[in-house]
Amino acid sequence: MHPSSSSLCPARSPDRGQEGTYPAWSPTTIYEKGDRVLLDGRILETR
Repeated sequence: MHPSSSSLCPARSPDRGQEGTYPAWSPTTIYEKGDRVLLDGRILETR
């Protein structure tokens, strides 16, 4: 199950970072606005 587009967006930073820099997205975690996570190799930022 992937997050809805209303809760995540691509991170604004052009730097994708190194693997392990951000935690993997979890469907059971409650994120706060601005949190960044990895999903399918992409860094996403919560809205």
